[in-house]
Amino acid sequence: MWKVFLAFVSHRLLLLMVAFFALQSTGGAGTVADRFFDRVSEGPEAQQVQMLAHQPIGTVVTQTRNPLHWAAIFLSKVSGADVVACLLVLSNLLLLLFLWELYLLFSRMVTTDIATSGAIFALLWPTSYELSLGSSMTLACFFVVFSLRQAMEQQWWFAGPAAGLLALMDPVGLFLLPAYLYLFWSVQRFMPSSQWSRSLAIFIVPVVVGAFLSGRSPSDWLTLFDQSALLNLFQMQGAPGKALFSHSMAGQTISLIFFFLGAAGALFSNVNPMHRFFPFFVLFGLVCSTPFASLASRAPLAAVCMEGIASASSGMAARIVGTLMVLLGAYEVYSVFAS
Repeated sequence: MWKVFLAFVSHRLLLLMVAFFALQSTGGAGTVADRFFDRVSEGPEAQQVQMLAHQPIGTVVTQTRNPLHWAAIFLSKVSGADVVACLLVLSNLLLLLFLWELYLLFSRMVTTDIATSGAIFALLWPTSYELSLGSSMTLACFFVVFSLRQAMEQQWWFAGPAAGLLALMDPVGLFLLPAYLYLFWSVQRFMPSSQWSRSLAIFIVPVVVGAFLSGRSPSDWLTLFDQSALLNLFQMQGAPGKALFSHSMAGQTISLIFFFLGAAGALFSNVNPMHRFFPFFVLFGLVCSTPFASLASRAPLAAVCMEGIASASSGMAARIVGTLMVLLGAYEVYSVFAS
């Protein structure tokens, strides 16, 4: 895991330097650090927590279904620190926890070296810089991997609440039900009916409750599925924006192909049937809950597919893939902050 932590520190420092260089090249009033913080504060999630920061905690809980926003506002009230700074700190801590959970999950499936490479690939994904800028995607990614790993270990009292919170904050939580049910069947199919029925209730009921409390009606869920990448592959278009990778049709297409290859790599490189098929279920949940134009940004939710990429890559191929992702990510950050 120390290699993953070292990669996290070095990669984030590199992207920070790229962002500072981009801001320096554009000029403007104030220091580069102040302008960086101002740009981060202009993000939609940062603006939302700033609007809610002066509200009572009870109002905050009813106004947003996002646990990361709750935590950032609570930390700001307790410490007196700026709420956007709290959001940045929490998102980076959660990113480390996400990578740690991903490494532990991969370690159950493959060797330590492959687990390390898979976690580093998830870190280097070109749009992963968003996870360090206060995005609630960081917490969603953590909940995805944590709930999957706890399900594999049959720790239903941990897996269920994590999956429920995921369904509360992000629609992918409900669309991961096939993945959850597949894992449950894989580890519980030989258990007595009284035991597996109780475990199933502990695991699945929180997902249904979280989806219900998310505020989405059945028609909202159907609309979301109707607009998903799964049903709109032949009406592909990029999202409006200034960045190169995350807002282009090519970026979405590359993301879909790359993660599909990762799921296929897990299918052919693993021996355990559970390990072979569940990345496909996770990828299916992603494309069912995500518009095609957002695939590149939301792809880390299916980071479990990176194990297949790491398993199928030789040493040289892995270095080439990692280098390309670093270059794409650096250019993405430069494009965002130079605009």
